[in-house]
Amino acid sequence: MATPIDQPKQGQKPQQQGGTGAPAGQKQEMRKGTYPGEKAEVVEVLGRTGTRGEIHQVMARVLTGKDRGRVIRRNIKGKVGVGDMLVLLETEREAKQIRAK
Repeated sequence: MATPIDQPKQGQKPQQQGGTGAPAGQKQEMRKGTYPGEKAEVVEVLGRTGTRGEIHQVMARVLTGKDRGRVIRRNIKGKVGVGDMLVLLETEREAKQIRAK
């Protein structure tokens, strides 16, 4: 049985559970030109990995943030080429090197 606190008052809609934390009916917007991570540029495509070869392993140079200038190895899903721009949510982790067969 629900407690009186959980039940909406008469004439009010129940609040949604979960979500973005914004009040019901409002969308959370990202400002134009901002990203939730750090920008990086693909310097070299090393090879393909994954059970079906759908993952590309690349070396990427971080362009913004505290790791600016660092070149890190990352796995990217989808088509990617040298010079492509990436947005990395974090720059601390690196992908393991692909083993030679």
